[in-house]
Parts: sequence; C-alpha cells; structure tokens
Amino acid sequence: MDFTEMTPEEIYELMKQLEKELAARQNREALTRDINNVLLTARANGAAYQPDREWTGTPPIDESYAVGETTVKDGTTYTSEIPNNVCVPGECLTGWKKQEPDAS
Repeated sequence: MDFTEMTPEEIYELMKQLEKELAARQNREALTRDINNVLLTARANGAAYQPDREWTGTPPIDESYAVGETTVKDGTTYTSEIPNNVCVPGECLTGWKKQEPDAS
C-alpha cells in the first residue's frame, strides 16, 4: 500500500480502524475457542454427548459438533468450522468445510 499521499490524520484514522478490526477478529477467535472448550468440557462431564459420525439429521444441541470434528453426509465428509455446530452439512453456507476425497 502506498501511504505517501495520505495526511497524518488519514493515516491515524486508518490505524484506529485497523486496531478495531484486529480486536474484533481476536475476540471472535477467543469466543470460538472458549465456546468449543465449554462443549468439550460438557462432554467430559457427561452433560453433552459425542455426535454421530454419520449424519442422521440435525442433532440436539447437547450432541453438537465441535470445531474440527467430522461427519459424513451423503458420502461426503465435512469438517465443522464452528463450535456447537448443528447446521446441515452441504446446506449451510458457513459452519462446515467439505473435504476433498483423497487422490490416492
């Protein structure tokens, strides 16, 4: 980026906006991590349950998928990208990442 044509005031305003955006991103990451840890702790304590490996329908919230967990729906494997995920794989615009089949 070329800042040579910007005034010091414009650069300062840009810096404030960047700091605000960075803080928001860090907060989202922390929330995702904390919510995911609550789910995993609840499972360890018996207050929540491991979801099915094979997608059988939208699970109850106490059987939701944690970040990084996978499910198979219609022969396709999906990995959860959000905590407490009960969204339908392949139908939600966010929440699941479709795994590409191995080329081996």
